[in-house]
Amino acid sequence: MNTPLRNLLTVCVLSTGLASLAWADGQPVLTKPIPKTPMACGVYGLTVEPAARVPLKVEPLTKAAFAPYGDVIEPASASKTYPINNGETMRYHDMAAIQANGSNARPIVSIFESKPVRGSINVHLLERHPYGSQAFVPLDGQTFLVVVAAPGDKLDPSTIKAFITDGKQGVNYHAGVWHHPVLTLGKTTNYLIIDRSGDEPNCQEIGMPKTYMLGRY
Repeated sequence: MNTPLRNLLTVCVLSTGLASLAWADGQPVLTKPIPKTPMACGVYGLTVEPAARVPLKVEPLTKAAFAPYGDVIEPASASKTYPINNGETMRYHDMAAIQANGSNARPIVSIFESKPVRGSINVHLLERHPYGSQAFVPLDGQTFLVVVAAPGDKLDPSTIKAFITDGKQGVNYHAGVWHHPVLTLGKTTNYLIIDRSGDEPNCQEIGMPKTYMLGRY
């Protein structure tokens, strides 16, 4: 990472007094846990796109490919399937591992309304939720892009992957998995969100070492 960009990230972190950052192989590494803060992300992160740009292949979302990062929410992912309500309803049972850890933690249900991204899509930051999972289920049959990386305080660029859903699939990011904020395609879409509420702050951002180009949508 070039010196001006590195200094910018260091100032973003240390000026808050909320976290400590070290550097290894040109990447930021969190060295002190972030204390209680509002739930919003942005305590530490990269606010300027790195100059180096590389393409990132976008793959169709499948249960097997996404397994290192979380769960695909779709009927095919059900642990078992059986009829209920006098046979008039089919239950697709237990499709995702909902995690809620920490003090006074509990799962909560929300709705996000997300505007679509258009044109060339470039990503240069990821976020994580260290104390709980986060599930996104589109309510309007819309496709969206998913960008993820393996959990860990140090971002491993070799694990960065991009997927596209088919409009009927949802995803559940496991606790600590790095992921990009939702990238909706086509039109404004509502998502059913299942994530965690609790005492500890649960959203952290980190800059990516390069700008990853997903193409035009």
